[in-house]
Amino acid sequence: MRNIRRIIATTAIVATSTVGLIASANPVSASTCPTRTTTTPFTAWGDHNQYFVVPGGTFEGSHGWGSNGNVSVVNDQAPWKINGSNHSKALNLPAYTTTIAPNMCIASNVDWLRLFYKDPGVSGARLLVKIEAWNTAGTNGRVVKEYRISSGGAGWKLTSALALPNNRDSRGEQMVTITITPVDTAASWRIDDVMLDPWIAR
Repeated sequence: MRNIRRIIATTAIVATSTVGLIASANPVSASTCPTRTTTTPFTAWGDHNQYFVVPGGTFEGSHGWGSNGNVSVVNDQAPWKINGSNHSKALNLPAYTTTIAPNMCIASNVDWLRLFYKDPGVSGARLLVKIEAWNTAGTNGRVVKEYRISSGGAGWKLTSALALPNNRDSRGEQMVTITITPVDTAASWRIDDVMLDPWIAR
């Protein structure tokens, strides 16, 4: 039986889902999704599930994430260093900028996203996390889920488990991209250690 996470909520997260009819702007091959190396990085938060790092999601070295605006890598690591004691970087997102992860192929058992974020502690500020899914068969356009993380007390925090949209093909695979944007109020956020949960070793 799946381990449903026991997480103490530190922020309000509102999710919405939409189904779009947008053709993929990033065509990909029909190859099978790669096998990923997983760890259990969130046991301290009561989450014993397996996770792997989204490509470039530690922001150490060349990370490959796109951006709109003055997005930059900074020396401000989430203090728990779940992916390496020598890690020292995070991604800084000034107000109204956008960052987008590289497109990735994921298999049928990948269900959840979690990441660390540095809350600016600014009333009314929110961080928009948008997850889009499409498949190489071109069916259903893009399926989108959006999560808005409300600012509370300043400092590094961990999101709850954010469910991925489902737009899988006949093999149970889909392409996913993640876009993150500070919204609503002028405030800078930081993110680090962006992780996906493949449903294994439950």
